[in-house]
Amino acid sequence: MKAEELRIGNYIDIYNHEYKIGLIAAKTVGLTFINKQILECSILDINPIPITEEWLLKFGFYYQASDKNYVVKSKQENYNSIKKIDSAWCYNNDDSDAACYFVAELKYIHQLQNLYYALNQEELICE
Repeated sequence: MKAEELRIGNYIDIYNHEYKIGLIAAKTVGLTFINKQILECSILDINPIPITEEWLLKFGFYYQASDKNYVVKSKQENYNSIKKIDSAWCYNNDDSDAACYFVAELKYIHQLQNLYYALNQEELICE
């Protein structure tokens, strides 16, 4: 995993525990465990978290059966959708079928968080 891919607030995995990044330095990252424990680790110890239905639901996405995708609405009333196709998730900044008009292919939670922020200018936060 590359440090350039990460932003403060991204969720990542270290030794099968989920953490939220609170600080990024040259070779280390300050992390906040989900229960607020803080630690510092090497960037080499960080692994990405794959996108799953469980994570999408934590972020407030809901399943839209008609298009078989997951949809979330931003504070600015923008819709965003994501749909799994083969091994990647296709992302669309609309509520239509993400497979038809996708913006990007994603595999990991930090990629989803970063793209959501770039398109909506707000953080994608676990509910």
